[in-house]
Amino acid sequence: MKKICIASLLFLLNQSAFAQFDTTKLNQLLQNYETNNKAMMSIAITSKGKELYKQAIGYSDVEKSIKATTETTYHIGSITKMFTAVIMFQLIEEQKISLQTKLSKFYPKLPNSEKISIAHMLNHHSGLHNFVNDSAYLSYMSRPHTKKELLDLFANQESDFEPGSKGQYSNTNYVLLGYIIEELCGTSYNEQLQNRIGKKVGLQKTSISGPINSLNHEAISYEFHNNEWQLANQTDMSIPGGAGAIISTPTELCKFIEALFMGKLMHDSSFQLMRTIDDYYGSGILQFPYERKKAYGHNGGLDGFQSMLIYIPEDSVSLAITGNAWNYQLNNVAIAALNIYYGKPFVQPEFSKKPIPESNKKTLEGNYMNESLGMKITIRKVGENYEAQATGQNAFPLEKVNELEYEFTAGGVKIIFKKDNEGNIISFNLQQAGQDIRFNKQG
Repeated sequence: MKKICIASLLFLLNQSAFAQFDTTKLNQLLQNYETNNKAMMSIAITSKGKELYKQAIGYSDVEKSIKATTETTYHIGSITKMFTAVIMFQLIEEQKISLQTKLSKFYPKLPNSEKISIAHMLNHHSGLHNFVNDSAYLSYMSRPHTKKELLDLFANQESDFEPGSKGQYSNTNYVLLGYIIEELCGTSYNEQLQNRIGKKVGLQKTSISGPINSLNHEAISYEFHNNEWQLANQTDMSIPGGAGAIISTPTELCKFIEALFMGKLMHDSSFQLMRTIDDYYGSGILQFPYERKKAYGHNGGLDGFQSMLIYIPEDSVSLAITGNAWNYQLNNVAIAALNIYYGKPFVQPEFSKKPIPESNKKTLEGNYMNESLGMKITIRKVGENYEAQATGQNAFPLEKVNELEYEFTAGGVKIIFKKDNEGNIISFNLQQAGQDIRFNKQG
């Protein structure tokens, strides 16, 4: 249920025309990941309703030695928000609610509820505090919670900013939107999901999850520690709800996003509003920049699960990746898959471990990684200055504030480097849009 917006992240395609899709290269890439314990995941690529590729690697349950298949379901985390937003726009079209309706109509005890509109919640401009960022969250995330318990929790959290003044990602928005859907419809969120999206699109494996059952083709998530896959913590699905409780497969995610862009789930006027970007955020959807293309979709993370769903309107191409175990960058997997699809030059990655040379330990230059986000940022010196570049994105200049602090003012980015007791550069913290993310220096 976490995300980061640095220059809106993610992909870079350098050409619009592409050669024949070489699925052999993609098969070899996935085998490379599996052999080197880099990921356990499933992927699908579709275009205009035609499935071009699907494959799964790794295990859905390591302990029971259950291999994952393309029918295995995975937690999709914050991609759930796309489904929640679609249902909300459908209810708006039915005049059961409006974008201007205030949160106070449903939950007046929440801070600033009389000022917060449905529109504010949909595009993360509400100011409601993101409850998953609190240190206490880890102490209760695995226990069932009632709606009242979570509403009481939200009511006791102060707003982070005045509604409408800026955008800042908050899962609280979408948990509440899930509750509002149930209030308006008189049935469970899952029933609305099935009736309003599942049946229209033909989704058989997309639903709100309960406790994971690997014997029912459901993946358990893992983290890589001490050279082995170890069970990750498991969030109780009563908590994320409309913000992150859906399970699905890559194939069904592609069906969903294609149906959305084909106008099968809402009117075009509603979809235009959904895709309107303000402070990096659409309403339940994100826009990813390309050199000459735009893509839309969302990413997701929950426990050890990470996922990504994107659609490239120019080429009518969908890519969905879901995974239950990551020891590599999901962003790099997506870029590699797209590069292979578009026929760009591609070299299989090598995974040999290289220690940081002594001469490089004290320099700011190098590769820095946040494993949970699956994101790498390279710092390099250009003349007397430095620049930063996330994988697959354009480089951006860094302006020196002091020895260890640099800024990219135009992007609202601040990077603060950290030293150990011997003066070696070991990490930096990237601060942007209220987020503070640590990246560790790699060999």
